[in-house]
Amino acid sequence: MLEIIEKENDIEQFFDVLNKRSNMTKNSKFVETVSQICDDVLNSDTIFESESFDVITCNPPYFKYIESSFVNNSDVKTIARHEVKIKIEDIIKKASFLLKNHGTFAMVHRPDRLVEILDLLKKYNFEPKRV
Repeated sequence: MLEIIEKENDIEQFFDVLNKRSNMTKNSKFVETVSQICDDVLNSDTIFESESFDVITCNPPYFKYIESSFVNNSDVKTIARHEVKIKIEDIIKKASFLLKNHGTFAMVHRPDRLVEILDLLKKYNFEPKRV
């Protein structure tokens, strides 16, 4: 369902993919239990109350962004792969705010940043159970 996206059409194509996923949800048996919100995760504490979720899953940008970083020509892919708009610490901090006590936070990430991630998880009161 995901198509190769031309640079000038990145944003339009991105929202097209979101709409297709939304339509998939509408046609599933979970339609009454799933809702989708298209907003910046940095705004999540203004949308939801503290401890609103039992589970949070995340596939954050893997690479730190510096001016000399080799990035894709596609802005959408660059934002998805590099910490351009959000940093791993921001994500962990928001998850800490949003998760209920004893909730589950699952994240996909690269092993070369494991020590950094474990330190951030500890900073925001997470206790990793599985790696």
